[in-house]
Amino acid sequence: MARTDVIVLGAGIVGASAALHLVKRGLAVTLVERAVPGEGTSFGNAGIIEGNTFFPYPF
Repeated sequence: MARTDVIVLGAGIVGASAALHLVKRGLAVTLVERAVPGEGTSFGNAGIIEGNTFFPYPF
């Protein structure tokens, strides 16, 4: 059986990004999506991706 440290629900931009950063930190991540990954909208961003007003920060 595969090891899982973290389960991320939703493979939209937020879930996929969180999963990627967790994997880069050495955690075993299971990413769960009920539909096609990347085709839904994330609740927190209201479906809008705005790159000009957001400044990323490290986890």
